[in-house]
Amino acid sequence: MNTWQKIASAFREIEVISVLLGAALLCFAAGYNMYPLVYPDTGTYIVTGLESRVPADRPLLYGLFLRHTSMRATMWFSLFAQALIVSSVVFGFIKTYFRTYKYHSIFFALLIPLISCTALSIKTSTLIPDVFTPLPILCFFILLSGTNNSILRVWYILISILCIGTHQSHMMILLIALFFYGFHLLFRKQLKPILHQWRKVRFLLPILVVGFFITPVINAIYSGKFFWSKSSGIFFMGRFADNGLLQTYLKENCHCENLELCQYQGKIPVNFLWDSSSPLFKMGGWENPPAEYDLIVKKIMTTPRYLGMFIYKSFAASITQFFSFHISLRAENAAMSFDSPPYFGLKTVYHHEIGTYVFSNQNTERLDYTAIDSRQTWFITVLLIGFFLLLMSGFKDEIMPFMPVIALILLYTIANAIVCGTLSIPNPRYQTRVFWLIPLVLMMSMLLVWLKKNKKEGIQN
Repeated sequence: MNTWQKIASAFREIEVISVLLGAALLCFAAGYNMYPLVYPDTGTYIVTGLESRVPADRPLLYGLFLRHTSMRATMWFSLFAQALIVSSVVFGFIKTYFRTYKYHSIFFALLIPLISCTALSIKTSTLIPDVFTPLPILCFFILLSGTNNSILRVWYILISILCIGTHQSHMMILLIALFFYGFHLLFRKQLKPILHQWRKVRFLLPILVVGFFITPVINAIYSGKFFWSKSSGIFFMGRFADNGLLQTYLKENCHCENLELCQYQGKIPVNFLWDSSSPLFKMGGWENPPAEYDLIVKKIMTTPRYLGMFIYKSFAASITQFFSFHISLRAENAAMSFDSPPYFGLKTVYHHEIGTYVFSNQNTERLDYTAIDSRQTWFITVLLIGFFLLLMSGFKDEIMPFMPVIALILLYTIANAIVCGTLSIPNPRYQTRVFWLIPLVLMMSMLLVWLKKNKKEGIQN
């Protein structure tokens, strides 16, 4: 088979029509809104991407993604680009486990309830990197199967790298989930067989290495400096202010340490990172934070008493975060009209869309997520009951081959809660970005049981 035949074969395997239709369905929330949904961070991504300027508090990659996929013409292009990526990954994941069945129909049969009863379409339709958070783990299973040709494997590897590079938390979530799963296998004395199959998982190495270095490389290209983040110390200071550790530290140490921050003792707002009255904005801001911030972070993280308090508070916040998966309008897509960061970002280049943006349902407060949040509650409840009934029935053997997938997906959502609970205040937005993975694999497991049962009955007849 020559190169062109391989390319043609790859395009046939991508099955463009199904992926395109899936992408169109995933854009439902944006279509209902009459414009791509936004979040306050959207404005920063748009502006820094257009200006090729490294932001102080996040990677530049997603801003560049918006800049190039929009082609400086319309944000609808960017929205559809990310919908295509999500559709291709979900389609590839479902095809991996239903290859011998009518996987096209199964893809739509699973996608439609996910769009109707979870935040999947809302996440896909919102212009922030949350859309890419759940994709690395799905790409992992697709690549692990080894059933795709080389061109498609490259595609999923590139998607994995893109998803990891768009936000610093994505690499941590993936690594923590894989670490937990490896520990689980070690506990069950099953790690050795996995290590013997290194050839199956070696694709992870380039993904992790490139994903790890892509942010500093992009920063070096656009700013001339090789660094991961300007603001890691600031984020930890914000988290310490959130959970009260910073206030405790200042109260106990200001009498013996000469810290500029001590003059603000008793005036530290909980919203340290964004409150305009915060000492952060009076001591250099995001661009020029004082060196003492890193010193305070180091002392808190290396002092056993403070570290113990931090671990305890992070553990409690992680549990809260894991169960905070309700779809809240305020957490997801509150009104962002005049003088908001997204408005400022859009009016610079996409000024021809400002009218549509301002009068979208989001910005005229006509969005309401109450119904979909209620549907999600019933949806996951029914799926969990059905799944546990199958486990306790005679179909346990049919589900067991799929259990490692369910386990790792669950660990991925737990890892997401740990990372977000440790580095930020618990927020439903963080968990809804990955929560739809759980109903996806539960539906897949039950469907596999049903299809296998029908296949056995067909053979017997």
